[in-house]
Amino acid sequence: MNRLINSPILALGATMLVAGCAAPDGSVEMAAPPEPVASVQTAPVTLVMECGDITVPTRIDGESAWLFLPGETVRAEHAISASGARYIAEGVELWLKGEEGLLIQEGQPNRNCTNNRRAAIWEGAKLDGMDFRGAGNEPPWILELWYDKLVLKTGYEQARREWPRPQPITLDRASRFDLADGVSVLLEGKACSDSMSGEAFETTITITDGDRTYRGCGRALH
Repeated sequence: MNRLINSPILALGATMLVAGCAAPDGSVEMAAPPEPVASVQTAPVTLVMECGDITVPTRIDGESAWLFLPGETVRAEHAISASGARYIAEGVELWLKGEEGLLIQEGQPNRNCTNNRRAAIWEGAKLDGMDFRGAGNEPPWILELWYDKLVLKTGYEQARREWPRPQPITLDRASRFDLADGVSVLLEGKACSDSMSGEAFETTITITDGDRTYRGCGRALH
């Protein structure tokens, strides 16, 4: 798949114009709109659909949806439906209504699904082609390492700064990136837990920006 530009997950409801979600067996009820609604989504959207005992990362790009099912990847095409957004491939269908959905697989019971927004952010970054992502809190910040650049977003306003990605300085179980403007990024290979969610990561991050220090966690995406 080509590298794509990820859009915020909250945009899904607006861009897909969905009014409901249903399945042939009626396991999810909905109110149908007066007439069929076609998909008008233009920017790729990443979801991580938690469907009972399985998780299905999903990348919606125009009229297609890539479903990363356990053991296989399926390209499903948008199909006209009375309501909701329906993607269909041989032996599998995915119906979506905002953050909710229904997975229908041949020979399997239908599964109701819910998007995991937090997981979808990380999966979207991976599918965009990002090499490494980190984040921290109080104040919030995000670190992005791409093949050719390093991006730092800080504060609730997500103020963005970008530098060409330099060669790292290799230390004992750590790497350091020294950037312009007196900014230094230290990645240490030791366990880290997000201070708010408690999510576990394998890399501890310390960012020094003048007299300001940011601390948080991250992981390699590839």
